[in-house]
Amino acid sequence: MNTDSKKTVVYERRPSHDGIIVLQRTTGKKRRSRGLRGVQKLIRLVTDSHARAAEIYTDGISNFAERSDRSSEKKKDGLLKDLPKNSTRAARKTFKAHVKLPRRFLKRFSKIDFLG
Repeated sequence: MNTDSKKTVVYERRPSHDGIIVLQRTTGKKRRSRGLRGVQKLIRLVTDSHARAAEIYTDGISNFAERSDRSSEKKKDGLLKDLPKNSTRAARKTFKAHVKLPRRFLKRFSKIDFLG
């Protein structure tokens, strides 16, 4: 029987914790079919790429909000007066980061071994 795939719980008393029992879980090897390992890596890559794209868009919206707030503090009706400038700059920064996504995806995709 393979003991690497079992989960074990270790109980120990530590004097620094005033007699409290500390539980530590040790997990074994991830269980997956050898033939599906590449597919799982691909799915993980796609979800990571989508998460990164969402993060980039969120940063772009935050950037626009910060710029608009600064404009409102500096000038009367600054948000409306600087709207084209602020939106253009925020969009430029967002698109610049977004352009890198396909290259990053393909670089990681090329390293996936689909056969095992």
